[in-house]
Amino acid sequence: MADHQTAIRAALRDRMRRRRASVPDRRQRAGADAIVDRLVAFAVRGSWTTVLAYVAHAGELDPAAAVDGLLDLGITVGLPRVHDRDLSFHRMDGDDSWESGAFGILTPPASAPTVTPADADAVLVPLVGFDDQGNRLGTGGGFYDRLLADTTGPLRIGLAHDGQRVARLPIQAWDQHLDVIVTPTMTLWTTHRSAADAHIRACRRP
Repeated sequence: MADHQTAIRAALRDRMRRRRASVPDRRQRAGADAIVDRLVAFAVRGSWTTVLAYVAHAGELDPAAAVDGLLDLGITVGLPRVHDRDLSFHRMDGDDSWESGAFGILTPPASAPTVTPADADAVLVPLVGFDDQGNRLGTGGGFYDRLLADTTGPLRIGLAHDGQRVARLPIQAWDQHLDVIVTPTMTLWTTHRSAADAHIRACRRP
């Protein structure tokens, strides 16, 4: 049964990665712009001071424009470096030199100040697929599942293209849920609740 579910997840992951990578550049840019105002509004309502983000790769919805908006608010933004099986996050102030990191993804230099995940108000999470229950299908490396399992306080925000939504994901015991998924056309608050309830209440205020 476990092997069968693993095969199903692998096939779904492959299909969804191809779908994500097929989004035209024009739609990629429009999608990135479409999420900025909502994330900035979340930050203002929640009085955020620190956010963990990511550098887009292989068709992931790009948070760069939203990160610029957060930086304009004076919010500390941490971006990831890969260390074996885990991630560390490092502050980017705009004048740091990027490095080519794991999987060919640009990364902050090791000398950049670290940002402690436990101190973050929110974490922006890339994904391959999601469902309305807040389940997330990642790339298979487990980096964000391990991060979220060890960091329960921040609001967990999945960023995705609309086409990455599926009716129901096959989940496994180690999969970590999301509190909200933001796409270019919708904000989906999930059926899960976490230690981030205070952030959820703040961000859902009109």
